[in-house]
Amino acid sequence: MDPHSPFREPAFGRIRSAVRGFACAAVALLVGCSGGGGTSDGAFLPPGLDKTAPTVVHVTPSNGTRDVGTNSPLTIAFSEPMSETSLGAAIRLVDEASGAPVALGAIDYDSANQLVTVFPQSPLGANRQFEASIGTDAKDLSGNRLASEHRWRFTTAAGADTTPPTVTSHTPAAGATDVAVGNSIAMSFSEPMDARTVAAAFELSNGTARVAGTLESIGQAAVFKPAAALAPAATYVATLRSTATDLAGNPLAADYRWSFTTGSNGSGAGIVDTTPPTVLSVSPAPGSTDVPRDTRLIVTFNEPIFPFLYGTVDGATVDVVIDYAKNTATLIPTSPLRAQVTYNSGVQARDLAGNTMPEPYRWDFATGP
Repeated sequence: MDPHSPFREPAFGRIRSAVRGFACAAVALLVGCSGGGGTSDGAFLPPGLDKTAPTVVHVTPSNGTRDVGTNSPLTIAFSEPMSETSLGAAIRLVDEASGAPVALGAIDYDSANQLVTVFPQSPLGANRQFEASIGTDAKDLSGNRLASEHRWRFTTAAGADTTPPTVTSHTPAAGATDVAVGNSIAMSFSEPMDARTVAAAFELSNGTARVAGTLESIGQAAVFKPAAALAPAATYVATLRSTATDLAGNPLAADYRWSFTTGSNGSGAGIVDTTPPTVLSVSPAPGSTDVPRDTRLIVTFNEPIFPFLYGTVDGATVDVVIDYAKNTATLIPTSPLRAQVTYNSGVQARDLAGNTMPEPYRWDFATGP
């Protein structure tokens, strides 16, 4: 868990085969998960000294992605704030067919989202495979190096990405009533978004007054956390203007707007959510066998959850897609699962009011040949 971010808390557990045992590693939901692998017994360290190595928690394009627009940049999200000056020399992009490095242009570090965006100097070659990497020269603000080099591959499309992104789901839902006054507002998108444009384009208002708060956006999700509790029994309008763009610079086709109403109790105070979320179902089901090696894990909750869930499968990162219409989180391994092994999985989610499940929900399944 990143102690520096108000948003990133423990969530998906690392999914590992039975031969290697269960461990926790997702930055958004598992108890005891801390970013990185720095070690120290602490006996001779000043109180509060950071000796934890940072880790990579999310990249775009994700490992194995095909049909990436030739105009698409790379993004790398970290478990904690990073030293901007250490990043440029640590990042490489190589055309795998020729072995030639790709010349990189601007490298933009977004400290609010702990996210670096890397722009190639020229459009990438069409229909080619590339390997991206960030090495251990990348450091956090305390000088701790990245825990290990992180590599991933992707394949470009025949041309540039010109498709506008869309908002695929959000919470609270349009027209929702009795919304808890302490809840954050969350959105999911059809593709990874430019975090800064989303932050600049989002507004929550109550009549004519704009609500102060902080927005974090990584990949295909964004969360707005109001600076103070919302007013009870009040109608709010959420607006994402069309100036929000995907990573290739394509804007939303139009402004996206919806409204919801907060609740109040009998005394006129706002409704406060103090109940942790629970898992209603998982897929593959507990004890499943002969599970396809390209399976996606789906966890259904009883309420909307915090969207920034990160984890690994056999050391490879995963993509997580949130659907607020169904209250599901879909975990997509970026590499095939191994054949005929039993995998252990766990999830410990936090809802948008900040309530965390007291214990992880754990289950096993076995892959087929």
